[in-house]
Amino acid sequence: MFLFAILSFVQATMFSIKGEYYDKFLEFTNPRLYTAYNEKGNDYLKKKRKMNIIGYYILSVVWGYYYFDNRRWIDTMENNFSINIPAILIGLVFAISVYYLTIMVAKKSKTATGELVLNIILGVFMTMAMFVFVFYIFLN
Repeated sequence: MFLFAILSFVQATMFSIKGEYYDKFLEFTNPRLYTAYNEKGNDYLKKKRKMNIIGYYILSVVWGYYYFDNRRWIDTMENNFSINIPAILIGLVFAISVYYLTIMVAKKSKTATGELVLNIILGVFMTMAMFVFVFYIFLN
């Protein structure tokens, strides 16, 4: 987790220093979403860049805190690695559905702030649905 914290901090810093890095990164990782943002215009892309940079900094802090908080518990934990195929499949279905819903929201929204609100609502509903399905699998 500490490695993820460092990588997201470095990534956020690079995106803050030079905007082209963000454009190239987004175009490489998600070309359809980049195309949808690019059609909205340069101002829209700049607002999304700022929001995502803030998200990367927050993610860096959360992962760093998680690492330092759980580092003391690692010695007491038992190494129990088991693979739960139904949970993995549900996670994959949710990830693919979030991918397509995010692109749909990006195409439908008129402002970057409106898209942020819709993505937060979408994230909350998808998280609740995923918890319901995962708890259903683990309790049965």
